Amino acid sequence: METTLVTHEVNLRCHFNGWAECTCNKPKLLHVPCSHVLVLLVQVVVSSTGYVAPFYLKQNIEVTWRLVLWILGMWRLFGVQ
Repeated sequence: METTLVTHEVNLRCHFNGWAECTCNKPKLLHVPCSHVLVLLVQVVVSSTGYVAPFYLKQNIEVTWRLVLWILGMWRLFGVQ
């Protein structure tokens, strides 16, 4: 069995504006940094927080699911008030 090395090109958009591109297309499809972007952010000492879509932030998830969790009686499990 032959092993091949695959490399990906990452573009942090020069001014670190919160959008990253990678040739694996995971950041574009999932709106979260892929492992390739995370490695580069660590190398240039930049936080990955700005590269995650606001949809995935804890406060937005709480707002989205608050009513459903309350109806199911599960709000205490997740600390939602």
